[in-house]
Amino acid sequence: RPGERFHFAPNGIYEGFVVAAWSLAEAGPAHGGFWCIPGSHKSHFKLPRQIHEAPEKAPCVVIPEIPAGSVVLFTEAVMHGTAPWRADHERRTLLYKYCVSHMAWSRARVLPPPDVPLTARQQALLTEPADPHTFVASLFSDGPGAER
Repeated sequence: RPGERFHFAPNGIYEGFVVAAWSLAEAGPAHGGFWCIPGSHKSHFKLPRQIHEAPEKAPCVVIPEIPAGSVVLFTEAVMHGTAPWRADHERRTLLYKYCVSHMAWSRARVLPPPDVPLTARQQALLTEPADPHTFVASLFSDGPGAER
């Protein structure tokens, strides 16, 4: 449906706001860190104050075991957050956030040096957000602009 950012199709699920959280340090229930409420992406309710204040105590909250080097994929639509960090080691996670081309989390951009030649796919990855009426070829298809 128009404007819907999460929908099913015969060949998969399409989500407009996805995060890949690459954990560089071990995390989990004993450490703290990432938590989520499975299925909450379908909810139309605000996060209860009790969960916000103490997520590790809520029975609906999952704090997964995340070995160092693992990636957690989740939609921004799922209720999620960070439980208090209790580990002796530092928490280190790289967050890669993906969204539709006409939206962005930040005005900050990574630009390659002007003298570095880029493939069409690399150029597409580094373009500014587009307006919703501009066609942007899929980076995952074999169509135009999908040089690998």
